[in-house]
Parts: sequence; structure tokens; C-alpha cells
Amino acid sequence: PTPSTSSSAPAPAEEPMATSVTSASVRRSFVMSRSHGDLSVEDRELIIQAIRANAHFSEWLQLSQAQVEMMADMMRRTTAEPGQEVVRKGEYGNKFYIVNDGILEVVTGDLRTQTELQVKVRLRSGDSFGELALLYNCPRKATVRAQRSCNLWVLDRRQFRAVMRLKSASRIREYERLIASAAQLGQRLSESEKGLLADALEESFFVRGEEVVAQAD
Repeated sequence: PTPSTSSSAPAPAEEPMATSVTSASVRRSFVMSRSHGDLSVEDRELIIQAIRANAHFSEWLQLSQAQVEMMADMMRRTTAEPGQEVVRKGEYGNKFYIVNDGILEVVTGDLRTQTELQVKVRLRSGDSFGELALLYNCPRKATVRAQRSCNLWVLDRRQFRAVMRLKSASRIREYERLIASAAQLGQRLSESEKGLLADALEESFFVRGEEVVAQAD
């Protein structure tokens, strides 16, 4: 249920596919509830396995074990009722979800006009979706709605940025090599200064065609 990835920055992808479906009335209000106390052993194991199974996190970002565990500890529980949209196609989002229990449908087509509706895939316990919203400020590629009552785990972009600041030693060494390869930095900075700069760097992600900087900004 998660998009495939490559060694280069992935472009926002459609969720995987299945059959056609008619639309039900949709309730948009979201019921959020923070979990109380520590995660159970079973909850934490499900979340960690779901993060590791997500290609964007495991293959492209190559999150460390410490980062994966930090993500798991930050996630909070939310619920969705049958017919409720968790994300809507075309809207900008900032949350990543893991299905704890229940079934959700990934739907494409125009829900407003009820035309060309298709269920691309059904998501179940252990599946995840919405990770691109943590990486890019881009519109959702499909609508995800609950087919039955669902319990989900959710993480937002602000929390994910904190996770990305927890860099592994190998990532810092990679940054140091990148800094050393830039002539104006590599020649002027001492090794300790390169290390400090590498530790302070934060990664940002952009979709194809998006402006990184603009004149007069």
C-alpha cells in the first residue's frame, strides 16, 4: 500500500489499485484522542514493523533504529468512522498514518461529482499511508476513507522533523563528506567546524518543478 521508491528523491505517487466502488456520504470531522500512558508491546511492535515496511522510510531515507523507535513513541491514536475521509484527494496534508485495526479504501476519481470513482486498494492492520505529506508540501493523490470503524496511529510533519534531527553517525559522516566536497566550505572550515555544520544540517524535500529558492526572496 505504500509507493515504491528509488535512490533519488521520489515523486508523489498514486496509492496502489483494486476495483470500482460507489460513494457513500462522507463525514469529515475527525475524532482525535491521545493515547494514555506508554504504548503496549503489541502496539509498538506493529508501528515499528509498519515503518520498516514503508519503502520511503526504510530504503530511501534509511532511518536508523533510534529514529524508527522515536517515531513509534511519538505516534498518537485517532479513530475514523465508516464513510469518514481520513485524507482527501487534492488537499494538502501533513500527517502520516498506520492502520491499527479496521479497513480503509484508497479512492480516486471526483468524489464531488461521483464520477470515475475507483477503489485502488484496501488498507488493513499494519498498512501505512500519507508518508509523502511528511516529506513534501504537495496535494494528496487519492482519498482514503474508512470502510468500517478504524483505529489509526498518526504522526505529523512537525514531529517527523524532530525525528530527522536525530541523525545517525553514518548520516553525519555523509554530510561531512558533502561539505568537504564544496570548495568554499571544505577549504575554509576546520574539521571540527565541518562536524558542527554537519550536525546542524536538516534535510528538506521538494517535488519535481517546485522552487527551492526564488529571486528577491
